Amino acid sequence: MGISGGNVFVLHVCRGQWSVSDVYIKMQSCALVDAMRYGLERYEVKIEREQGSGGKESAENAVKMLAGYRVEVIQPWTNKEGRATPLANRINIVGDVYYVEDTPSDPWNDPWLDELRKFPSGKYKDQVDASSGAYTSLCGTLVPRKPALISGLGKVDRMCKSPSCDRPAASDSDYCYACCEMTAAFNNDPTMPVDHSTDCNLRAHKYFNRR
Repeated sequence: MGISGGNVFVLHVCRGQWSVSDVYIKMQSCALVDAMRYGLERYEVKIEREQGSGGKESAENAVKMLAGYRVEVIQPWTNKEGRATPLANRINIVGDVYYVEDTPSDPWNDPWLDELRKFPSGKYKDQVDASSGAYTSLCGTLVPRKPALISGLGKVDRMCKSPSCDRPAASDSDYCYACCEMTAAFNNDPTMPVDHSTDCNLRAHKYFNRR
């Protein structure tokens, strides 16, 4: 999934029922192909960490396997229905979500659309969950987070003022990074692409993965 010209594009879906080892192989294969196609500097991998020690171990193994890529582990903040709401609103209200037409050798359009139409009462929900997670990662979650202590970074006493950002603000600013401040200057347009700095990414990573 990506954003271009203020529109959201679903570029591809890789789906199937595989063993754990085959899932890792598929992830690695998709990452390689996508990074070559879209550019490693623009490509990010988001991994959802499931609950429990098994979920933690699985996420850690995936991060190790994807060494060399920008990888972020995300912990779900609510149920699948709640996480799907921002994307559903974007599709149904704004109407600027598009998808790339599939090919006969890789027919992913119909299964993906069928799951979206039947959600949340359908049998399967993982494609919807992955799509909503990708959308939230691109546009930012609207769920407010409480200030917290971050090891090595001191106390976070305020969050970024941009309504489309949920990251901790920098110590000397009301925003997490200059791009978010620029977004606010343009009437807080949530479709504006934001490229966060390394310091901002580190601060956010420690905040979201605090213990």
